[in-house]
Amino acid sequence: MLLNSFFYITSLTSKNGRTIAEIRVDPLHPIFEGHFPGQPVVPGVCMIEILKEVLQLVDEKKYRLETASVIKFLTMFSPLEFTTATLVISSEETEDQKKNVVASLEFEQHVFLKFKGIYIAI
Repeated sequence: MLLNSFFYITSLTSKNGRTIAEIRVDPLHPIFEGHFPGQPVVPGVCMIEILKEVLQLVDEKKYRLETASVIKFLTMFSPLEFTTATLVISSEETEDQKKNVVASLEFEQHVFLKFKGIYIAI
């Protein structure tokens, strides 16, 4: 939904349950007309969606977030200040076909998102 319009993947590696995606957010995307005019900030819900879309791309499956035990937004992600970000995902599939995920979205020492949760294939 947001891939290749709101955000773009500039680099992607995935091996042994660890994915690293370098992303770039379009600071001119219409979402920023309301969030916030003149000072764009990536909405938290968009960061969660970016995580899901990258996970789906890597696994070639559709997912739905089942539960989240940690969702922390630690630094405002302004695409004018931070032109790129790194999404780091560690995941493992459970016996019941669910996906345990621990992730962070960051740029150098700036951490935008910390996440821990369970996705289910749909």
